[in-house]
Amino acid sequence: MNYRVWTLGIFAAWASAFVACSTEVAGSSLETENSVAVQVLKSDGTPAARTKVLVRPSDYLVGNPVKFTTQCSYLSDTESFCDTIWVNSENSTYGVTEYTDDEGRIVIKDLSYNSKYTVEAQGESYKAAVLFNHEQPTQDGVVDSITMKLSEPGAASGQISFNVDSIPDGAKIKVYVVGFEYSADVDENGKFVFTSLPEGEFLFLARYVSEDSSFSGTLTHKISSGKNESVNIPIELPPDPDSLIYILEDFEIGVDKWYKTHSRYAEVPVMETVEMEDREGAVAHVVYSSDSLYTWTGIGSYLGGILDLSDMDSVAFYAKGEGAVSISFDYIEGEGVKDGAMVDSVSRDSSGKAWRHIQLASVWTRYVVPVDSFISAEDKNGGNIGWDSVKTRVTNITVFGTVGDGGLGEEHEFWIDDIVIYGVNKKIFIEARKNNDDDE
Repeated sequence: MNYRVWTLGIFAAWASAFVACSTEVAGSSLETENSVAVQVLKSDGTPAARTKVLVRPSDYLVGNPVKFTTQCSYLSDTESFCDTIWVNSENSTYGVTEYTDDEGRIVIKDLSYNSKYTVEAQGESYKAAVLFNHEQPTQDGVVDSITMKLSEPGAASGQISFNVDSIPDGAKIKVYVVGFEYSADVDENGKFVFTSLPEGEFLFLARYVSEDSSFSGTLTHKISSGKNESVNIPIELPPDPDSLIYILEDFEIGVDKWYKTHSRYAEVPVMETVEMEDREGAVAHVVYSSDSLYTWTGIGSYLGGILDLSDMDSVAFYAKGEGAVSISFDYIEGEGVKDGAMVDSVSRDSSGKAWRHIQLASVWTRYVVPVDSFISAEDKNGGNIGWDSVKTRVTNITVFGTVGDGGLGEEHEFWIDDIVIYGVNKKIFIEARKNNDDDE
């Protein structure tokens, strides 16, 4: 099964927090190539001797060294999902931890040029933090130089808003201060607490702590020195990627939820499930015939209600057979919705479809149909009104068999299996069909 990768564009809102810190330090021992000079002061302005200084990559998560990368999930030769994601990296820089000298100074060496870092100073009870971009020097004797003044730390507590059903069983959630050595566990009520954070503006990020973790949204929040206030940081977790993949039909329990549909001078004598040597499990087998090019035949299924499928990315299925099939998402109004009445009507407000015609191979083939490949609304043939007109009010799905030239009056057949919808939360389908079953 293919999974869509979800992304976090977390640095867009945080970019303004980075400061370039290059200053001239002529004639001093700090004239060291690829160095950062850090001066730490106490709150009264005197040097903070023997103070712990931590330098970390700006994308660092404590306990989870990560970096950005690109990953693609391919659905077919012509369709794929490619996104930038957070992944574990054995090669990422963990950072540097050192202590200042008696003058409150320290030189950090061997950091990568044109890279973003965080620096935190930790005194016995006071702290300071800054984010900076380590740029390539433009002249000799110029190094990055940072002066930090310690102050009383602040605290923050918050709550994450999330859908319990989207959390995998046994998974835990943590909240991280991105770029720093801080994380907090989230309790069963979605609450978390940071008891001691340096003053400044920070990026908070929540993530699943599991092998196949999904990342949440993020929030930038300012921490004030000496403040110990309750701060609500609502971080909305995205759906589990698996929840956006719905197996609409695998035909393992038959074709009870499907109906035959055909016009006058056409028929569907066979709609059944069979097992085949070249396909694991049960598949649907359809036999159809027509005496006219202006008729239709097919099988359809009522989805349980009027569904908003605006978020649908694509539909995929396996099929083989003679000629072609057309896969259609329909809007049908009235009593005939449950048996596909008017499924091939002319375009009208009370009914219509968005569809795509596919030439079948004689061997099992997986077909992927992105919504933007549906036939244009300008082509009104067969009641087509286009995806934009149907997507918010889909009631049925239909698979039509196409006779084509030279096949009139003869029986044709196709086999179909594993119809999967991508991009729509599966709850929409499950709840609709459950409500329909309850009504019946």
